[in-house]
Amino acid sequence: MVPRPAPPSSASSFHSHHDAATYRHLLLFEERLKSNAASLNRRKRRYQRA
Repeated sequence: MVPRPAPPSSASSFHSHHDAATYRHLLLFEERLKSNAASLNRRKRRYQRA
């Protein structure tokens, strides 16, 4: 996986912790989507061969 740049942060932002947590959750969600898509594609190929 290609590393992503850190989200923009401002020291004066009140929500900086929440923004970082949201960014991390979005990255995890994206990885789950990619993993599920790969799994479904493998399953699809398996059934299309049969």
